[in-house]
Amino acid sequence: STGATLNNYATFSIIGNFINQSTILNTGDLKNETNGTITNPGTIDNRLLLVNNSTLNTTGSLLNKSTGSLVNKSILNNNTGGTLDNDGTLTNSTGATLNNYATFTNDNLIKGYGTIKIFKSSTLTNNEILQVNNILRNYGTITNNKTISSNDSCIFENYNLLTNVATATITTNNLFTNKKLNATNSDSVDLNGITGIINNQGSIVHNKNTYTNNGTITNYTTGTIQNNNTFIVSSTGTISNSNLITVNSAFTNSGTITNNNGKTITINKTFTNTNI
Repeated sequence: STGATLNNYATFSIIGNFINQSTILNTGDLKNETNGTITNPGTIDNRLLLVNNSTLNTTGSLLNKSTGSLVNKSILNNNTGGTLDNDGTLTNSTGATLNNYATFTNDNLIKGYGTIKIFKSSTLTNNEILQVNNILRNYGTITNNKTISSNDSCIFENYNLLTNVATATITTNNLFTNKKLNATNSDSVDLNGITGIINNQGSIVHNKNTYTNNGTITNYTTGTIQNNNTFIVSSTGTISNSNLITVNSAFTNSGTITNNNGKTITINKTFTNTNI
């Protein structure tokens, strides 16, 4: 019932359908087992261990507190109206999928070994550390206020808006693509009229594999971009530079690069311009 609180201090295992319309305060071991389904229009307050082995659907508040560990091993849906707030450690395991359709805030550590999808009209605000170890697809809005790092052999795709603030760093060691206008996608998201946009006020460092810009990158007056491996601006891509870009590896421009008055592009390796 609404207004009630379930306090778990030990082990609580869910095998069937569990609907939480009120509050769960977990200071023990809460497990959604393989055949279980959690539907949460209420509040789950996790302060120790919450493991999802099946499906967790939330339209309410899913709060992983500073002492909490939230481990998703299957499907976690933060649906419209929901709030996913991580103050502890959130692990999206290998083979698992986290779908965000609402508000997602990270105030500590996300370990992304599975797939994370930020859908259109949803937001991810990263205030601490986001590790991308497999797949991150952004169809909505990501705001990075601290650190995003993507590791070898993973896929990081931006279809909509990615903002890197002045105090923040994005380090890529993977295949990164900033998508073009009306890009097709494997999730059948309608992106009509939407271009991949990166607004950089902080630091972007590309270390490994290929960084492809098919959309729009704006490097603001506090922003720096450094490529230590292959960087491609395609025919649909644009970069506007209002501070500093450092080319330390192969850089190919087939689109449009605007270096604004008094700003700097330092070329230490091969820069190939195939456009006029």
